[in-house]
Amino acid sequence: MNWIDAAKDLIIAGSALVAAFVAMKGLGSWKLQQRAKIEYDLARRILINTYKLRDAIGYVRAPFIAAGEMDSPPEDSEQASTAANVKHYQLASAYRKRFAFVDEARSTLMGDLLEAEVLWGKPVREAYEQLFRLASMLAVTIQLYLDEVKAGYSDLTGDERKEQRDIIYETGDHSKDSFSEKLRIACDEIEAQIRPALKRLG
Repeated sequence: MNWIDAAKDLIIAGSALVAAFVAMKGLGSWKLQQRAKIEYDLARRILINTYKLRDAIGYVRAPFIAAGEMDSPPEDSEQASTAANVKHYQLASAYRKRFAFVDEARSTLMGDLLEAEVLWGKPVREAYEQLFRLASMLAVTIQLYLDEVKAGYSDLTGDERKEQRDIIYETGDHSKDSFSEKLRIACDEIEAQIRPALKRLG
Protein backbone atom coordinates (compact mmCIF):
# COMPACT_ATOMS: atom_id res chain seq x y z
CA MET A 1 0.00 0.00 0.00
CA ASN A 2 2.96 2.30 0.57
CA TRP A 3 3.78 2.52 -3.11
CA ILE A 4 0.16 3.37 -3.90
CA ASP A 5 0.18 6.18 -1.33
CA ALA A 6 3.48 7.42 -2.73
CA ALA A 7 2.06 7.42 -6.26
CA LYS A 8 -0.95 9.38 -5.09
CA ASP A 9 1.31 11.93 -3.45
CA LEU A 10 3.33 12.27 -6.66
CA ILE A 11 0.20 12.73 -8.76
CA ILE A 12 -1.13 15.37 -6.37
CA ALA A 13 2.20 17.17 -6.29
CA GLY A 14 2.46 17.01 -10.08
CA SER A 15 -1.03 18.38 -10.51
CA ALA A 16 -0.19 21.27 -8.18
CA LEU A 17 2.93 22.07 -10.18
CA VAL A 18 1.00 22.00 -13.45
CA ALA A 19 -1.71 24.25 -12.00
CA ALA A 20 0.93 26.67 -10.73
CA PHE A 21 2.65 26.73 -14.13
CA VAL A 22 -0.62 27.39 -15.95
CA ALA A 23 -1.49 30.14 -13.46
CA MET A 24 1.91 31.79 -13.93
CA LYS A 25 1.56 31.69 -17.71
CA GLY A 26 -1.91 33.17 -17.45
CA LEU A 27 -0.65 35.92 -15.17
CA GLY A 28 2.18 36.67 -17.59
CA SER A 29 -0.23 36.93 -20.52
CA TRP A 30 -2.54 39.18 -18.51
CA LYS A 31 0.37 41.47 -17.62
CA LEU A 32 1.40 41.67 -21.26
CA GLN A 33 -2.16 42.52 -22.27
CA GLN A 34 -2.35 45.22 -19.59
CA ARG A 35 0.97 46.73 -20.70
CA ALA A 36 -0.17 46.70 -24.34
CA LYS A 37 -3.41 48.45 -23.37
CA ILE A 38 -1.51 51.10 -21.37
CA GLU A 39 0.85 51.76 -24.29
CA TYR A 40 -1.97 51.86 -26.84
CA ASP A 41 -4.00 54.31 -24.73
CA LEU A 42 -0.90 56.47 -24.25
CA ALA A 43 -0.06 56.51 -27.96
CA ARG A 44 -3.65 57.38 -28.88
CA ARG A 45 -3.82 60.11 -26.22
CA ILE A 46 -0.52 61.64 -27.32
CA LEU A 47 -1.62 61.84 -30.95
CA ILE A 48 -4.95 63.41 -30.02
CA ASN A 49 -3.21 66.04 -27.89
CA THR A 50 -0.67 66.62 -30.65
CA TYR A 51 -3.51 67.47 -33.02
CA LYS A 52 -5.06 69.71 -30.35
CA LEU A 53 -1.78 71.62 -30.09
CA ARG A 54 -1.50 71.86 -33.87
CA ASP A 55 -5.05 73.20 -34.13
CA ALA A 56 -4.52 75.59 -31.21
CA ILE A 57 -1.48 77.04 -33.00
CA GLY A 58 -3.61 77.40 -36.12
CA TYR A 59 -6.27 79.19 -34.08
CA VAL A 60 -3.72 81.67 -32.75
CA ARG A 61 -2.61 82.38 -36.33
CA ALA A 62 -6.12 82.99 -37.67
CA PRO A 63 -5.90 86.45 -39.32
CA PHE A 64 -9.37 87.61 -38.32
CA ILE A 65 -9.88 88.59 -34.68
CA ALA A 66 -13.52 89.10 -33.78
CA ALA A 67 -14.56 92.00 -31.56
CA GLY A 68 -15.85 89.50 -29.01
CA GLU A 69 -12.35 88.14 -28.53
CA MET A 70 -10.96 91.51 -27.46
CA ASP A 71 -11.38 93.17 -24.09
CA SER A 72 -11.46 96.95 -23.74
CA PRO A 73 -9.21 98.69 -21.22
CA PRO A 74 -10.75 100.33 -18.14
CA GLU A 75 -11.76 103.93 -18.72
CA ASP A 76 -9.34 106.60 -17.47
CA SER A 77 -6.58 103.97 -17.23
CA GLU A 78 -3.14 104.26 -18.80
CA GLN A 79 -4.11 101.48 -21.22
CA ALA A 80 -6.90 103.72 -22.51
CA SER A 81 -4.79 106.89 -22.71
CA THR A 82 -3.83 106.57 -26.38
CA ALA A 83 -5.14 104.82 -29.49
CA ALA A 84 -1.95 102.72 -29.60
CA ASN A 85 -2.45 101.63 -25.98
CA VAL A 86 -6.08 100.70 -26.62
CA LYS A 87 -5.17 98.67 -29.68
CA HIS A 88 -2.37 96.96 -27.77
CA TYR A 89 -4.67 96.11 -24.86
CA GLN A 90 -7.35 94.70 -27.15
CA LEU A 91 -4.95 92.61 -29.26
CA ALA A 92 -3.03 91.39 -26.23
CA SER A 93 -6.24 90.23 -24.56
CA ALA A 94 -7.31 88.34 -27.68
CA TYR A 95 -3.96 86.62 -28.13
CA ARG A 96 -3.80 85.79 -24.43
CA LYS A 97 -7.13 83.95 -24.74
CA ARG A 98 -5.99 82.15 -27.88
CA PHE A 99 -2.68 81.10 -26.37
CA ALA A 100 -4.50 79.60 -23.39
CA PHE A 101 -5.46 76.68 -25.69
CA VAL A 102 -1.83 76.29 -26.80
CA ASP A 103 -0.60 76.28 -23.21
CA GLU A 104 -3.22 73.74 -22.15
CA ALA A 105 -2.40 71.34 -25.00
CA ARG A 106 1.35 71.68 -24.52
CA SER A 107 1.10 71.17 -20.76
CA THR A 108 -0.94 67.98 -21.24
CA LEU A 109 1.56 66.71 -23.80
CA MET A 110 4.53 67.34 -21.53
CA GLY A 111 3.00 65.07 -18.91
CA ASP A 112 2.30 62.32 -21.44
CA LEU A 113 5.80 62.57 -22.93
CA LEU A 114 7.43 61.78 -19.60
CA GLU A 115 5.59 58.46 -19.61
CA ALA A 116 6.30 57.91 -23.31
CA GLU A 117 10.03 58.46 -22.79
CA VAL A 118 10.04 55.79 -20.08
CA LEU A 119 8.27 53.29 -22.35
CA TRP A 120 9.78 54.08 -25.76
CA GLY A 121 12.94 56.08 -25.15
CA LYS A 122 14.19 59.55 -26.10
CA PRO A 123 13.34 59.54 -29.85
CA VAL A 124 9.65 60.06 -29.11
CA ARG A 125 10.32 63.07 -26.90
CA GLU A 126 12.89 64.46 -29.35
CA ALA A 127 10.30 64.29 -32.12
CA TYR A 128 8.36 67.04 -30.32
CA GLU A 129 11.23 69.52 -30.12
CA GLN A 130 10.41 71.17 -33.44
CA LEU A 131 6.68 71.42 -32.65
CA PHE A 132 7.38 73.08 -29.31
CA ARG A 133 9.99 75.33 -30.94
CA LEU A 134 7.42 76.55 -33.48
CA ALA A 135 4.91 77.29 -30.70
CA SER A 136 7.56 79.30 -28.84
CA MET A 137 8.59 81.13 -32.02
CA LEU A 138 4.98 82.15 -32.61
CA ALA A 139 4.62 83.41 -29.03
CA VAL A 140 7.83 85.47 -29.19
CA THR A 141 6.96 86.94 -32.61
CA ILE A 142 3.49 87.98 -31.46
CA GLN A 143 4.91 89.52 -28.28
CA LEU A 144 7.38 91.58 -30.32
CA TYR A 145 4.53 92.65 -32.61
CA LEU A 146 2.43 93.72 -29.61
CA ASP A 147 5.37 95.73 -28.28
CA GLU A 148 5.51 97.54 -31.64
CA VAL A 149 1.78 98.22 -31.51
CA LYS A 150 2.12 99.71 -28.04
CA ALA A 151 5.10 101.82 -29.09
CA GLY A 152 3.24 103.02 -32.15
CA TYR A 153 6.11 102.34 -34.53
CA SER A 154 8.32 99.56 -35.87
CA ASP A 155 12.00 99.40 -36.79
CA LEU A 156 11.51 96.38 -39.03
CA THR A 157 12.51 96.49 -42.68
CA GLY A 158 10.07 95.46 -45.37
CA ASP A 159 11.51 91.93 -45.53
CA GLU A 160 11.48 91.61 -41.75
CA ARG A 161 7.87 92.79 -41.64
CA LYS A 162 6.93 90.14 -44.22
CA GLU A 163 8.72 87.46 -42.21
CA GLN A 164 6.84 88.58 -39.12
CA ARG A 165 3.48 88.40 -40.90
CA ASP A 166 4.34 84.98 -42.32
CA ILE A 167 4.79 83.65 -38.79
CA ILE A 168 1.83 85.39 -37.16
CA TYR A 169 -0.84 84.89 -39.83
CA GLU A 170 -2.03 81.68 -41.43
CA THR A 171 -2.82 81.95 -45.14
CA GLY A 172 -4.46 78.57 -45.72
CA ASP A 173 -2.06 77.92 -48.61
CA HIS A 174 0.87 75.80 -47.39
CA SER A 175 2.80 76.48 -50.59
CA LYS A 176 2.91 80.16 -49.56
CA ASP A 177 2.88 79.63 -45.79
CA SER A 178 6.28 78.35 -44.67
CA PHE A 179 5.29 78.29 -40.99
CA SER A 180 2.31 76.03 -41.67
CA GLU A 181 4.53 73.79 -43.78
CA LYS A 182 7.04 73.50 -40.94
CA LEU A 183 4.17 72.71 -38.59
CA ARG A 184 2.92 69.98 -40.93
CA ILE A 185 6.39 68.43 -41.21
CA ALA A 186 6.84 68.49 -37.43
CA CYS A 187 3.51 66.69 -36.93
CA ASP A 188 4.38 64.16 -39.65
CA GLU A 189 7.63 63.33 -37.85
CA ILE A 190 5.72 62.84 -34.61
CA GLU A 191 3.23 60.54 -36.32
CA ALA A 192 6.13 58.51 -37.71
CA GLN A 193 7.18 57.84 -34.12
CA ILE A 194 3.75 57.22 -32.59
CA ARG A 195 1.62 55.50 -35.23
CA PRO A 196 3.74 52.31 -35.36
CA ALA A 197 2.93 51.83 -31.67
CA LEU A 198 -0.78 52.13 -32.44
CA LYS A 199 -0.54 49.58 -35.26
CA ARG A 200 1.58 47.20 -33.20
CA LEU A 201 -0.60 47.37 -30.12
CA GLY A 202 -4.03 47.88 -31.68
